Amino acid sequence: MQRAINQKDELIQINEANVQHPYYCPSCGAICIIKQGDKKRHHFAHKQNTSCQSGEGATHRLVKKELYDWISKTDRASSEFYFPELKQRADIYVPKMNHIIEYQESHLQTKVLKERMVGYRSLGKTVTWLTSVPKYKGGTLYLSQLQIFFINYHPKCGFYLLSYCSITKRVHLYYDLRGVSTKRFFAKVAKIGLADLTYSELSRWIITHRDLIVNSTNEMTEHKRQTAIFKFKSKEQRMFQRELYSASEHLLYFPYYVGVVLPQQWLLDTDAFIWQYRLIKYIQTTGFKTIEEISQWWDTIIAKKYFVYIHQQYSHHLWHSYLKLLVKLGYALIENNGYIIEGIVFNAIEKKREWPRLKQAMNQLQIQLN
Repeated sequence: MQRAINQKDELIQINEANVQHPYYCPSCGAICIIKQGDKKRHHFAHKQNTSCQSGEGATHRLVKKELYDWISKTDRASSEFYFPELKQRADIYVPKMNHIIEYQESHLQTKVLKERMVGYRSLGKTVTWLTSVPKYKGGTLYLSQLQIFFINYHPKCGFYLLSYCSITKRVHLYYDLRGVSTKRFFAKVAKIGLADLTYSELSRWIITHRDLIVNSTNEMTEHKRQTAIFKFKSKEQRMFQRELYSASEHLLYFPYYVGVVLPQQWLLDTDAFIWQYRLIKYIQTTGFKTIEEISQWWDTIIAKKYFVYIHQQYSHHLWHSYLKLLVKLGYALIENNGYIIEGIVFNAIEKKREWPRLKQAMNQLQIQLN
């Protein structure tokens, strides 16, 4: 096994394991030990002989059985229900609620995931996806690309993710997710055992008494800016730098308010430096653009990530927030249901970069999804 559960119900990779800590099999719950020899690949192994067929398939089967038994206490449910129209089986289906529950631990191609969701929605089904338990430490959540697919949104708990631990039989809710990097988020967590919750109470529990937090840790500083520029090495970023060179511009000459990482930046595949530069340039072509024009441009030009639940329209909050930020800083004007931007250049070094002013403007803006 390459993964096992620790005492905090977290799924830990073998390269993150500590020999001083106890670990448990994600399939059967038995105690595991760490094997770190010289001949074989490092791995977890059962401490005692067992008939457990550990692996993703075994874990999946165990979770389905536990969820089915839990729901069946109060509602009629079907495990591995077959939808002939889709030629697809759902992990759990509750006919009365027209509700599907899927547990996903192993990697699933984006194309397959899209097809499955489109199919379920075409039949008018609602779907709840539960993932394996991610790493969560010190208020920071570390997600795989698969887990990021299943982030959802609700006004009462912000962006959130649901996972399930078969060892403790508890549902984990990670809520008020705020992106720190591509796969790292600030988050709060709430946990509840299946024994303390009925199926019909699950959706109510998710949104009950969730006190949202506001993190200003992502504020930009000169050091963070220089670090971000130094890491500008992806294919898209290199092409962007060549484009700047052709226009006699350079990242180092960008104003301090361009490249600001907003709380929902993780919704995009396009870097903050790039989309904010392109947005300003687009508005500057005529000096004024309406909100409708900007919205159409955004949908055409900016690359967004795919999510199971989150509609790509959520990403429009980014450009709305950024332009409001420029207005607060005095570099843009709102007029006639549109925005005016003039005088911003990318080929001259600023005399002064006012980081405290930027931080104050962002705090005043209180960027959140409504």
